[in-house]
Amino acid sequence: QGLEGKESFPRVYATFNFSLNLSTVLIFVIAIFDVCAVDTRAAATLRLSPLQAAAVVTCGIVVLSAFAGYIVSEQRRPSKRAARAAFLSMVFSNQFCFIVVGRLVWVARRKARSEDSASVVPAKEEGLEAGVFD
Repeated sequence: QGLEGKESFPRVYATFNFSLNLSTVLIFVIAIFDVCAVDTRAAATLRLSPLQAAAVVTCGIVVLSAFAGYIVSEQRRPSKRAARAAFLSMVFSNQFCFIVVGRLVWVARRKARSEDSASVVPAKEEGLEAGVFD
């Protein structure tokens, strides 16, 4: 379809929306499954805690927002209003997902900190020659 000056601004805007949403949802999914150690099998069978389920659902909402940006960017002459609506859906869905995933990470880190504090054993002070660099 190409770029045609000012008329192509809504398409470029929507393409930016699509690209940015996919990047941020990748970061959110990494935070959910790697940082918070959410079980992928439990997620596949929908056996999650309410906070974990809310985090996964908000990531789905961000993906839908990205899909809206993709649809607008593939139109020949999208309206500025549609591009703006896709952008606003990106902003609100990302903020909501950030709040829910941030809360999940905070709870997971607090839980990990409390579990580690009971089992922490002080290391022996043997210096650098204690086999650290073997």
